Amino acid sequence: MSRDSNAPNRSCTSQDGWARRVIGSLPEGVPRALLAAVANASTPVMLVDRASTGLIYANRAAHRLLGYPDEGLAGVRLDDLLAAARPGAFDALLDLADQPEEPGDWARRVRLPLRRGDGQELTCPWLATLLAEEGLVVLTGAAAEARPPAIALSRDPLTGLPDRRAFESRLKQLLQPRSDWPGQPFALLFVDLDDFKRVNDQFGHLLGDALLAALARRLEAAVRPGDLAARHGGDEFVVILDRVRDEKAAGRIAARLGSELRRPIELEGREFSVSASVGIVLGRAGEGDPAGLLHAADAAMYQAKSLGGGTHVVFDKRTCPLVRPESPP
Repeated sequence: MSRDSNAPNRSCTSQDGWARRVIGSLPEGVPRALLAAVANASTPVMLVDRASTGLIYANRAAHRLLGYPDEGLAGVRLDDLLAAARPGAFDALLDLADQPEEPGDWARRVRLPLRRGDGQELTCPWLATLLAEEGLVVLTGAAAEARPPAIALSRDPLTGLPDRRAFESRLKQLLQPRSDWPGQPFALLFVDLDDFKRVNDQFGHLLGDALLAALARRLEAAVRPGDLAARHGGDEFVVILDRVRDEKAAGRIAARLGSELRRPIELEGREFSVSASVGIVLGRAGEGDPAGLLHAADAAMYQAKSLGGGTHVVFDKRTCPLVRPESPP
């Protein structure tokens, strides 16, 4: 069913009313604020029930892309829209079979071969974001997304991770205002290895450097596709989590990263287990500045250290002082 080209143009007011009515009818647990923000965006956005592949919501841009009139996608299953429709096709394209039993939130780029309302096939890239707790998948049309040109990341010579300059560049990009996704959320994690100085003092800097490099590789392997793990300096790392829904989701990822870092590593016949203190702060496109976010994440990290380390803390200005405690002599 294709869009009626003779239909009258709607005003912005009627568009907003249509979006409010559709979003207001959605079931509890659906991120309504997110959908309201993208209702009239130029980027196609669809919300899919993971279990049934039913389309819970599609914004106007998604309807236009797929050649359907307003609300024409209501009740449609994404599996049925796929050009090579077969049971489990959506899960297969998302590669969900490789996910652990409780994967938490993640985001990955996929190419979906979809059949438009007029029967034509259309294949384009999408960013698929899993909201694990709600059992939902948010599909964002990557083709329509305005992204900065790709640049080569400068690397830290010891660990091979992106260095502080690369991190700062990425953070500045995420803080730029976005017209297609206003207030896009992300999280910044400040990761400090607990008591790492003792490793250097007891076993020497050569072994300490080897352990630091091994932990960096483990951290890079554990972050989600599209996220950035970088070395900030010394035994400190920073991680940018792109498109994190809220503090709870960021905390789950931080806990998983901490568990990965804590797993024993064997070097030169010795076994090392290193915990980490992690500070978390949420950011949004068009809001705040890089230095302020980094300062807040650093303060939350020191709050985690004051609790004994090996844990994570979300920044709260009421409990996290924005002054670094003095290091012991």
